[in-house]
Amino acid sequence: MTAVGGALAFAVAFLSPAALLALAETLGACLFVWAQIAAGRELARTLGGWPRASALVLALALVPVSWHRSLRAVLVATGAGVALIGLVVPLGAVLVASTPAWPRVWAEVASRPRFIFPEGSAWVTDGEPVRTPDASDAVLRFTEEHRVTVLGAGGSRLELWEGGARGDLPAGTELAVRAGDRLTVADGTRLRFQADRRIPGAPANGPDWVSPPGPSVGPGALAGLGLTLAAGALGLPAASAALGRGASGIRAARVGAGLVVAGAVGVLLWALYAAWLTPEIYTGGVAGIEAYELPAHVRALGEAGGSLRLLALGGLAAGGLAASLAALGGSGRVLPAAGGPSRAPLVLATLVAGALAALTPTGPWPLLVAAFALGASTLAPAAILVGWSERATARSLAAGTTLGLTLFGVLSLVALWIRIGPMPPPAPLLGVLLAWPALVALPANLLVAWLGTARVAAAPRSPLAPGLAELHE
Repeated sequence: MTAVGGALAFAVAFLSPAALLALAETLGACLFVWAQIAAGRELARTLGGWPRASALVLALALVPVSWHRSLRAVLVATGAGVALIGLVVPLGAVLVASTPAWPRVWAEVASRPRFIFPEGSAWVTDGEPVRTPDASDAVLRFTEEHRVTVLGAGGSRLELWEGGARGDLPAGTELAVRAGDRLTVADGTRLRFQADRRIPGAPANGPDWVSPPGPSVGPGALAGLGLTLAAGALGLPAASAALGRGASGIRAARVGAGLVVAGAVGVLLWALYAAWLTPEIYTGGVAGIEAYELPAHVRALGEAGGSLRLLALGGLAAGGLAASLAALGGSGRVLPAAGGPSRAPLVLATLVAGALAALTPTGPWPLLVAAFALGASTLAPAAILVGWSERATARSLAAGTTLGLTLFGVLSLVALWIRIGPMPPPAPLLGVLLAWPALVALPANLLVAWLGTARVAAAPRSPLAPGLAELHE
């Protein structure tokens, strides 16, 4: 706590309030855009891949487009509309072609004795490439006898349960694996499996799919996830920009929240019907994009399934573009009005996001959670406080934001150190706090910001930044 207090005192003493708030906003935008570009990278891998440098090129293209207000508004609205169409239309076609009674689908999947490769699956006839969530080697563990054909050359290795191994398997090798054997293949290697055999990597059965074995998710983790997603949305740049437009912004935020809820329901239905109709998505691990391959595997859709698949994947791409532009366009709301907002931090954050997406295999979900956690820890309390109290000042909000940012950073680094270092696992409560730093950072931020405004009314010498001041409207 001494280090936290020292960092807080240094930041408040030597940095302007606007700079502190802008720092938190820039970091949040960087994480959020990084998550969207990482999702685009996963989408490109599904469609055949892209050069690593493409992520940085995409980041470079986002910067000038985000500056052009009218073009950005058109692209955000268009992208959001295409994303909604890509989510709803293919899913609706799948429901009509199979059954719209999702409770029966849930019961069917939950009661399965095992998940197997169905007859006629592309994995059984022609073979399919194995994809992993982080582009690392895929390790397939078999729980029953299986006949597997390696269709891609290079890097494949079969480890036998009783010891020994066969390495560097050439293309066309047919393997008779047994329960306990492990097959390691490079990401993207094509494999052909035997029909009516258990899918390696899939849940053991329906009950395990409903409730996976292992440590259960306790109330602390659920509270951490709920607080991170709910409060974190207020701290994202796009949300602060919308709220900063006064009453019209609040209405826009409500519409956006409704679309997010509808999108979440749609994604859950995608995952449910994919587990029912195409359980092969579990092969090698699930990155999330595989579920949107579903229309192409529904036989009743015929040739239209391929077009609906492209529509679904195109909707994902359009949604990522719209979200990135909204975040970048919303950035700068808390910067000083004099001289206009500085674009240098925004450019740097975007380029860093593109470089990190190109150089690291990190998937979009952990980055998105980190962006929401940072928003909940830093700017969300400011949005809450200025909408509730007219005594908020830029300096009091900056003090709370600095404390929230410091706690978020310290807890995240400790969690990373425990994960990769020799330290023993923490106690359950400490583990929850390390996994969900907003549980600590958000109330601490809000308390410090509120204590700084309790007896001091807003004064001309310490005005709120434009984006925050408009929250009082």
